[in-house]
Amino acid sequence: MAELAAPFGMSQPAISKHLKVLERAGLVHQGRDAQRRIEARPLEEATKWLEGYRKLWETNFQRLDALLGEFRSLSEPVPTKLIARITRFREREIAKPTPRRFAARRAP
Repeated sequence: MAELAAPFGMSQPAISKHLKVLERAGLVHQGRDAQRRIEARPLEEATKWLEGYRKLWETNFQRLDALLGEFRSLSEPVPTKLIARITRFREREIAKPTPRRFAARRAP
């Protein structure tokens, strides 16, 4: 347990609590040999569920990009603060991890 806690700067009891939560959620399974393994099926189900939201947000960002393009092409000046806020929001949302980056791995 100590080697699992070390990279995260967490205590062994804190790691144990986290593992118990993951076990109750069905994401981790403890075998007879006391080894814990990641359960791929629940992660795959979560990935499928999240994929729908990823597509929704991707579509919304495309629409937002189109709107920003229209603003930029107007002859009247668009408030710079508005464009800056929208751009920052978009960059923050894009930087968030997507389910594709965390593909489920099966235990050996």
